[in-house]
Amino acid sequence: MLMACYVVMMFGLSYLLAWMGGQRVLAASWMLLAYPMVRYAIYAAIAMAAATLVHPVLSWGVYFAAGSCGDAGWFRLKNRLRIRRYVG
Repeated sequence: MLMACYVVMMFGLSYLLAWMGGQRVLAASWMLLAYPMVRYAIYAAIAMAAATLVHPVLSWGVYFAAGSCGDAGWFRLKNRLRIRRYVG
């Protein structure tokens, strides 16, 4: 319910800001509503799987490692994964 309220608020705010700026929203309305719902549902499924299937100490360690690397570490990790994916 909370997620649906957030998505509807985000949807309405997109149209309000576009109207205030004298622009139009060119994306399909169903896509603006469905995309965040699906994205957050996937995030929730991953979180529930991690909470139920992974040992709590391992889950805490992954959370701590991801939080401690900061933005620079996260971008380095993303670049490494992207380069490995394209190199072959």
